[in-house]
This record gives sequence, structure tokens and C-alpha cells, in this order.
Amino acid sequence: MLVINFNNNWNGKLKNQFFTTIRLHNVSKYRVGETYEIRLNDRTIGTAKAKQIAVITLNQLSPYITCLDTGLDHYKAIELFKTIYKNKVVNWQTQKLDYILLEMESPQMKLSL
Repeated sequence: MLVINFNNNWNGKLKNQFFTTIRLHNVSKYRVGETYEIRLNDRTIGTAKAKQIAVITLNQLSPYITCLDTGLDHYKAIELFKTIYKNKVVNWQTQKLDYILLEMESPQMKLSL
């Protein structure tokens, strides 16, 4: 099973049945209908199915999306993405991102606030 790992429970989203994640575009990994093992700091918290995926660029991320996804101010969220992927992205003007809507199918671990 493919894995999506989070190093932080941004905006507490992993406690919800539906949540989003923004990742570097990867058609071989991120597909609608695919089920993923969801991990927080390498600990499995459950499985989730990709319900929808929008392919966007960094400049298409609205404050609405970034604030809900990360719990950070829009500009801080943009800087966060640039920091996380600093060794993988050469050109943020053309880099595609996958904005993924996931539905938790089988939570295995209760998360606290």
C-alpha cells in the first residue's frame, strides 16, 4: 500500500473524516480511488482514499486553500512549501502540485488536539 506521511498534523486536519494535502505532482503515486496508509511521524494512524485531485501551481494556491490546509497565514504557508521542497524544486513558476482530497476509511489511532 502506498504511504502518505505527515510530519505535523497541520490545522488538526488528520482528525477529520475528510482532509486535504498538497504534494509535489506525482501521477504514479497520487490517483483518485487509490487507498493510502496515512502516517503521522512514521506512525500509522489509518487508511484513506483519494477522492479528488486538482493539479495546480504554487501561484494558484489561494489564501482559502493554504489557511485551511496548513493552519498558517497564506504567505507563511507558501514559504513552508518552498522550505519543505527546497531540494526537489528548481522552478516554482512551473512546478505542478497535487491538491488531494482524502477520506479517512479506517482510523487506527485517536489523535488529540
